[in-house]
Amino acid sequence: MAETRVCGKCGLAMSAYAPPGLCANCMLQQGLDPLLATAAGADDGVQIVSDTTSASLSVPGKVRYFGDYELLKEIARGGMGVVYEARQVSLKRIVALKMILTGQRASPDFVQRFHTEAEAAAKLDHPNIVPIYEIGEHDGQQYFSMKLVDGPSLAQEFGGKSIPARRAAQMLSKVARAVHYAHQRGVLHRDLKPGNILLDRKGEPHVTDFGLAKIIEQDSGLTQNETVIGSPVYMSPEQATGQNKQLTTVTDVYSLIRTAHRPASLSRQDRVANNASSRWRRARAAKCAEA
Repeated sequence: MAETRVCGKCGLAMSAYAPPGLCANCMLQQGLDPLLATAAGADDGVQIVSDTTSASLSVPGKVRYFGDYELLKEIARGGMGVVYEARQVSLKRIVALKMILTGQRASPDFVQRFHTEAEAAAKLDHPNIVPIYEIGEHDGQQYFSMKLVDGPSLAQEFGGKSIPARRAAQMLSKVARAVHYAHQRGVLHRDLKPGNILLDRKGEPHVTDFGLAKIIEQDSGLTQNETVIGSPVYMSPEQATGQNKQLTTVTDVYSLIRTAHRPASLSRQDRVANNASSRWRRARAAKCAEA
């Protein structure tokens, strides 16, 4: 199992794949690498972003640009990358722009993982999978843009609330078809969970975040056996035991079933009915055993 790295200054836990040393915030504080290069028009409230390793982009009253993109706001952040809502200037469209969290200091393995995510998603053209628009590099910073799904994740929408069984079945059946489509094209997601299923304004689900995806026909060697990947609640037994070389499409099916059977995915009356049914089956089994 990969060891968790810790910042040498503040003690913050970092990704096992992050470069050793200091976290991004401590690097910023020590001025190791300026994050913002002020453009000639900075007096007019315009800044050109040269790196994005921290949340310091939220400078009040400033318009921030990253290449062809005007960064509007941060909308998501994870162990690998940060996602912004952005406006692509040349095409005048709003997109989601994802960049590596550690920016120009990302390790080669981290950069390759980022490219694998973009490549995996770019292979897929399905109405319930978030599409990739552009993959590129700007000032040494890797990025890709994708469709902006202007809505919450399944976890955000229904966290702590109940979902009628019929509604849950309708959504997850569409997700299942999208995952099957990816499998047919040689892509394993390996991190299916409510947080990676986005809902648009019409309530339609969209699978996103292929950060742990594996392209079946390739074997980059990035993920070794005994390295546990995925989200603990939703990962398959083979993932939990680090048997990454043995992962198949069944791995995604297991995670999808776990997503469908989370307690919050059913309404209260459905859970009561399920519990009553379970009690009946146990009582029936006990009676048969006595006979």
